[in-house]
Amino acid sequence: EGQIFGWTVTRYNVRTGQSEVIYQESGLAQIPGDTWVTEQGEVYISAADADHAYVYKLEEGQRVEVFSWEEKGENVPTLLDGIAFITGRTDGICYIKINSLDGTAIYDGMLFPEGVPGVEGDPNMDYGRGLIGGDAEKLIMNLSSFINPGTDFTLMLDLNNNLKPTILWSEQK
Repeated sequence: EGQIFGWTVTRYNVRTGQSEVIYQESGLAQIPGDTWVTEQGEVYISAADADHAYVYKLEEGQRVEVFSWEEKGENVPTLLDGIAFITGRTDGICYIKINSLDGTAIYDGMLFPEGVPGVEGDPNMDYGRGLIGGDAEKLIMNLSSFINPGTDFTLMLDLNNNLKPTILWSEQK
C-alpha cells in the first residue's frame, strides 16, 4: 500500500568537521521533500501525501506542522529563502500557491496571470518550466520551448506585483 519513507537531518560544523543528527524519523507514509535552514538557524522541512502538501518546522527535535495545503497527487512543496510553494496544472493552466515559512499566504493563483510579454506561445502549454531560485520578493524561472527547441527564457516573477514577469535573458537557436 505505498512506500515507507524516512528522514534524517544532520547538522555539520564546517570548521570542525563534526556532525550531529538533529532529527530522525522512519516509517513515514509522507514523501519527504526539501530542507531549508534560515539565517537564524531555524530548520524547515516539506512533505506530501495523496491529499496534502505540508511544511514543518523542527523544534526541540520534534517535527511541528506550520501549515498545509489541500493538494491532490503527492505535490511536495519547494522551500526557498523565506517561502514555500507548490505548482500544478488544472485544465491546461499552471497555478502556484506561495506562503511565507510562517504560513502567511503570499499568492494563490495562475502562474502566468497576464502571460509573458515577449514570449511566443502559451507559457502554460508550450514550455517546460524549471525553477532556478527565489525568495519572498521574487522567483527566478527558466522556460524552455517545446515548439521551438533551443528557445529558452529566464524570467523573474515579482511576488509583490501579481507575479509580473520580467525577461532577464533569452536564448534562441
